[in-house]
Amino acid sequence: MIQRFDLHTHTYYSDGEGSVQDSVDKGVERGLALLAVTDHFDEPLPHRISKEQLEELIEIVKGKAYPIPVLLGVETGIEGAVPPLLEKDVDLIIRSVHYLRKPVKAVSPYDPSYWEAYKNEVLDLLQKPGDVAGHIEGYLPLPLGDMKTTFDERRAMEREIAEKYFDREWQEAVAKTAAQNRIAIEIHSFTKTPRIDFIRLCQQYGCLFSVGSDAHPTENIGKIDWAFEVIEDLKIPKEQLLPYAKGWL
Repeated sequence: MIQRFDLHTHTYYSDGEGSVQDSVDKGVERGLALLAVTDHFDEPLPHRISKEQLEELIEIVKGKAYPIPVLLGVETGIEGAVPPLLEKDVDLIIRSVHYLRKPVKAVSPYDPSYWEAYKNEVLDLLQKPGDVAGHIEGYLPLPLGDMKTTFDERRAMEREIAEKYFDREWQEAVAKTAAQNRIAIEIHSFTKTPRIDFIRLCQQYGCLFSVGSDAHPTENIGKIDWAFEVIEDLKIPKEQLLPYAKGWL
């Protein structure tokens, strides 16, 4: 039996709502066997944590016994790096593309040149040291400008963009590179991404997989039913799930 885990969550140290203890309590309530706290540690983001806050989180996570195992991670960008003296205390690095390093002037959210640049960013990300490629088809860095949108409208736009621009050739390049470099593809439960065919392709290439709620409100910790339904439906074996590959479960 595969135990449930959530390897992508945030606290009030970055842009989440609750404390580490709040996250653990909710994780236990939701039946998790493993939880990771992964606050933003990416210099250009306004809601990143500082080195000093990371040191505080290390003390909080490592200095207390919790009823379930708790990993200390960070979510960063392509160039983000944990200070060398703290590397040994960080269990997990998620790398996600929240912005393009070289901004592309997009004439609309569907500008093909912008999404070509995004695809290249993802491939670059997979060459960097880390454990997980975060939400590669969800929470996309949409070039919205002054456009006002709702959460659901942005998710609908992401699905349309993925269908239009994230073609099979790119998916194969992602799957091949991730498998070679042992970077897990995140099954991002909150946005229900990547698409099932993309996950299946990654599975065929032998990729590892992680599961994340990407919870910011404490209430969303452990809301990972969709991800585990996908794992069950595709019969993804334990050996391809990051916590089992790492010996965390």
